[in-house]
Amino acid sequence: MKATLGHFDLQLDEGGKLAQLTVRDMPLLYEGDYLMAPGGGRGFAVRGWDECFPTIEPVAGFPMMGDLWSLKPDCVAFDSTVTQTWRTVRFIAARTFRAMSGDEMEMHFSARSVLSKPMEFLWAAHAIFSFDGLREVRLPDSRILRAFDLNRTSRKVFVKASSPVQLKRRSLTLTLTTDQPYWGIWLNRGGWPAENPAGFGCIGIEATNCPADSPRGARLMPGANFTDRFA
Repeated sequence: MKATLGHFDLQLDEGGKLAQLTVRDMPLLYEGDYLMAPGGGRGFAVRGWDECFPTIEPVAGFPMMGDLWSLKPDCVAFDSTVTQTWRTVRFIAARTFRAMSGDEMEMHFSARSVLSKPMEFLWAAHAIFSFDGLREVRLPDSRILRAFDLNRTSRKVFVKASSPVQLKRRSLTLTLTTDQPYWGIWLNRGGWPAENPAGFGCIGIEATNCPADSPRGARLMPGANFTDRFA
């Protein structure tokens, strides 16, 4: 499915992944063909933008990268929004992309528990950006990343989301904000996965409620909602 929201062009896969996000004819997301094997008979394509919920690492019966990537959502598009909805036996989740004024777009994620007991969870906007044309990435802790050559390293860190993350490209600066407390920053310079590096480069900028890849105490109570804003 293709949609245009303001200056942003979205390419959504049938399975729900935002495969590409283009602004002013500049593709922003990493596109590749590497597949992980989280289980369940399907491969997870390490590219584009997925919502990881309620985990990234496998835990409590949930697969690696969570439930949503392997489920086909309902999708509804209007003039200024695109909404995807996933329904599972444990929760109902939705993701809405909305055009704002000027060169701004927001993503809102929500999840409502349909269980009769609390569910431990994390949420992460698993957005993987391309190195193409990338000059620097400015983090809230004042670090500036400028080395994007492939030196067979890979590292993920978490920083407090006290301010935006900025990705500066040749002719565009992308400013990312969130109402969640952390950013997960995955800088892959060709060294992932560690046991057999695939040799591709990308940077993941993940707004998240948890500074880890598995839940750390956050619980979604029966009938309660978790909501997020990422812009």
